Amino acid sequence: MRAAMGIWPRGWVELARYGQARSLHHAWVLYYPLECDFYVFKDKYVHTTWNEHGITPRNVHKMMCVSVLPDRMSFIIDEPNGRMDSMVMQMMETLRVAHEYMKRPRHQFGGRREGLDRWI
Repeated sequence: MRAAMGIWPRGWVELARYGQARSLHHAWVLYYPLECDFYVFKDKYVHTTWNEHGITPRNVHKMMCVSVLPDRMSFIIDEPNGRMDSMVMQMMETLRVAHEYMKRPRHQFGGRREGLDRWI
């Protein structure tokens, strides 16, 4: 989510399973499961117009769909452009590091996996 905040500071995120949307700055979004499907929108207006009208000339290139599984990530965007490419690359690296961190045996962390929030 931090990668998306860097590109879209007023961004919104919606967890596909529940259909709930929040600002990327809302603490709730930091607790998304590592395996999930979610949508990232440039801002609240884009989220609203996507839900009401689907793609429009005003909201094209302002939303991405992300699917995260244990062994792969998928990003769906309208078409590549510099900002979207940068956000996708940052999100991929962040999620890759988080998944590698979670694969480590619990004993390496004293039985806990604290500090994951540094990566996500």
